[in-house]
Amino acid sequence: MISFDRMPSSDYVVLGAGMAGLTIAREIARAGRSVTVVERGAQVGGLARTVRRDGFAWDLGGHRFHSNNPGVVRWLEGLLGGDLLRVERRSRIYLRGRFIDYPIRLTQAIRAFGLANAVRGAASYAAAAVVNHRERAVTFEEWVTRRFGRVLYETYFKPYTEKVWGIRCHELSAEWAAQRIGVPSLLNTVRQAVSRPAVAPATAVREFRYPRSGYGAITDRLAGEIDRAGHTVLTSTTLASLRFGDGGAVVGVAGEDGARRTIDCGRVISTVPLGALLGAFAGDPDLARTAADARLDYRGIVLVLMAVDARRISPDTWTYFPESSVVFGRSHEPKHFSPAMVPRENVTSLALEVFASPGESAWTSDDRDLIARAAGDLEGIGWLREESLLHAHVVRVPFAYPVHDIGFADRLARVTGALGRYPRLSLLGRTGAFMYRNADGVIEDCFRLAAALGLRQADGVQPLPADEGRWV
Repeated sequence: MISFDRMPSSDYVVLGAGMAGLTIAREIARAGRSVTVVERGAQVGGLARTVRRDGFAWDLGGHRFHSNNPGVVRWLEGLLGGDLLRVERRSRIYLRGRFIDYPIRLTQAIRAFGLANAVRGAASYAAAAVVNHRERAVTFEEWVTRRFGRVLYETYFKPYTEKVWGIRCHELSAEWAAQRIGVPSLLNTVRQAVSRPAVAPATAVREFRYPRSGYGAITDRLAGEIDRAGHTVLTSTTLASLRFGDGGAVVGVAGEDGARRTIDCGRVISTVPLGALLGAFAGDPDLARTAADARLDYRGIVLVLMAVDARRISPDTWTYFPESSVVFGRSHEPKHFSPAMVPRENVTSLALEVFASPGESAWTSDDRDLIARAAGDLEGIGWLREESLLHAHVVRVPFAYPVHDIGFADRLARVTGALGRYPRLSLLGRTGAFMYRNADGVIEDCFRLAAALGLRQADGVQPLPADEGRWV
């Protein structure tokens, strides 16, 4: 039998030190309650962290912060103050050997695809715009083709989406499309196609907030405030067991050195992958069976982070690469987010996102081979000369995005229904609640949960009904 040393008890235990976990932990600390945060990684932040090497800094993905919620904006400004920059967004798509601005302009579409194909795309979009959309779309393919037409779907949405998720578009839920893709009116689309509008449409944010020293400054600042308030953030620590009783819960954790400890607490808030959470319920065979049947998968991502001896590689904040001939699906140049992301003005860097999950070829590839493949693709595009690559390294993130495939909502409901027997457990965040959220949406969810638990006012967001407070 494994023995566990007992740690000091805590009002709350938060599993995971990403954006969601640290935000709710800070709210708990500010409310005068005790909290212990348990993080498997050696560094806090999860996907919202910044990697540094030799004066260069890269985020794990091209993160931006934008919110229409004044309460969320005030929260970020209060956390980071003068360290927040305003950054202009410029996005392009690389298609058929050409870079095309997003939103797409008609003159570029004609050059890239030819007049006949550009006209076909416009006609396909116009035809889709007059279709009655009241019939519920089930798949991603149905949702997109009904709103953007078959030509735009086949040209961009299909190849890029299948590259990101590793599954066919007819296997992906329409719910994901509805959350992630803005639908401009036909009139606005025509205006954008002819010339760049003076005022950005609501579906294409032209400016966003960004921390001067990298996106990880948000989670670093949160962790620092939690620590200074006298609370505990355990890193390199794995959830080993979870047991609930009438008065609270006992959380078993294992350190990197193999040491086992337990934490008594009144409530557990989980932001970790559902498999890791459910696996800790060793004494609940019904829950284990439900978890096995649920098949709730996450998509991984492999980051190729490059330092480059050049002043600039592209004018873009983000560039999208839908074609399968290029190993990465998206790139961003950190210098365009903040000059502090590079050590000096005459160098730059790139973060390349290769969408792959454990077991796939890009995931299991040797780092040197993957870097060489990515560098070769960049050279073919015209962005990189081999001799200008100063150094590069690879970071793998196994649980980057919840996969919203067909039927996921019903399977998720079965899991959360089974967890309903544990009223002192809350699921939170993109990973923990298996809901796709941007950072501002994650923070709003934290505010809602904090309000439902009596820790704070809703602060500009709608409070949850009492019976929904557990599943934010």
